[in-house]
Amino acid sequence: MKTGIWFSRQAPTQEQIDNAEEMGFWLVGIKQGRALGLMRLTDYDQVADTRTALRDLAKATEADAIFGVYPPPIQSSLWGQPTDEPGFIPCFAPWNVTRAEEGKTPTFTHKQWVRVGLLGIQD
Repeated sequence: MKTGIWFSRQAPTQEQIDNAEEMGFWLVGIKQGRALGLMRLTDYDQVADTRTALRDLAKATEADAIFGVYPPPIQSSLWGQPTDEPGFIPCFAPWNVTRAEEGKTPTFTHKQWVRVGLLGIQD
């Protein structure tokens, strides 16, 4: 089974974990990925620091992919085109098919993971 790391301020749902496993990925680094997902992103230096920390976590865990919810400034830095070049790993985001009513507790019904880009993990 391949290794996938988690990146989101929220914990993954059981459906998300199960779907990643169906895709051949074992999710690791959930605690560290949640800590990264909670980092403040109010300027480009903080975005760069978070992206570097995410890259370092991917390298340290020898991750084959990243699963989670990407804040727009992080998502905008992902490579959008497929590549077979070494040093890039795919990033997946959840396709949730339900939405909570405005002002109510968020609810999610996980449908599947969707590839949203690639993260370069070379220095």
